[in-house]
Amino acid sequence: MVNMPEHLLIATAEKRAKALGISIKQAIAELKGESKPTIIQKIPKIIDVVPIENATPVAEEVVETPVAEEVVETPVAEEVVETPVAEEVVETIVEPKKITTVTQPEEEKSFKPKVPGFLIGMKIVVVNMFKTLLPFFENPNVNYPFEKEILAPRTRGVIALDEEACTSCMLCARSCPDWCIYIEGHKELQPPSKPGGRQRSRAVLDRFDIDYALCMYCGICVEVCPFDALFWSPEYEYSEFAMGDMLHDKERLDEWLKTVPQSPSLES
Repeated sequence: MVNMPEHLLIATAEKRAKALGISIKQAIAELKGESKPTIIQKIPKIIDVVPIENATPVAEEVVETPVAEEVVETPVAEEVVETPVAEEVVETIVEPKKITTVTQPEEEKSFKPKVPGFLIGMKIVVVNMFKTLLPFFENPNVNYPFEKEILAPRTRGVIALDEEACTSCMLCARSCPDWCIYIEGHKELQPPSKPGGRQRSRAVLDRFDIDYALCMYCGICVEVCPFDALFWSPEYEYSEFAMGDMLHDKERLDEWLKTVPQSPSLES
């Protein structure tokens, strides 16, 4: 008995009934196992052979079997390798040249004692030392402080201040790498130069100090001043016994202005 769904059972029964030539009910009964299955015996068909008159015999096909061909081995010519023949080496014997030396008569050798290298070095040191010290004996130093040396025209001695030209712009103090310049100032109103005019403000310098204990004499303050209020003076005698006395105020800087040489005229 075959267990399958009803729709599959009906479809299978239809195919079986069509193949065996039975009804669908019988096919369903066979599938369910209710009746014995039908068996169809196949009967072979007999074909009558009719002789044909005047038939031409058909030539049978002859199958030729391939015969193995004889393999004839042809001898291969062997390669002839030529061995190089060693060339004959001809040795040439060079006869050495005869060198004739002419002996000269020995001269009488003069006796020269060897000087140690230490003494030669000491000689060079002493000679160069005298060459270095000789100008000091020919041109002795100036009898300072009674006599003074002649300085170069652009000698950097001390910085002088022109108070009237200074406007307290603080440019020199900001440019100083050592921060040794101290400036203080204020502005004042001036009366008009003409009647009915407008009053103008004027910068007044209250303090201008330079601490020469910190100054490194770079000259930046002199170069950056836009109003030419700072100058180089060739004076160099301002040493003090106390460090605090190296702070020069505007009054002392104004005194150095008298020692500033006149600037050379510009060449046309």
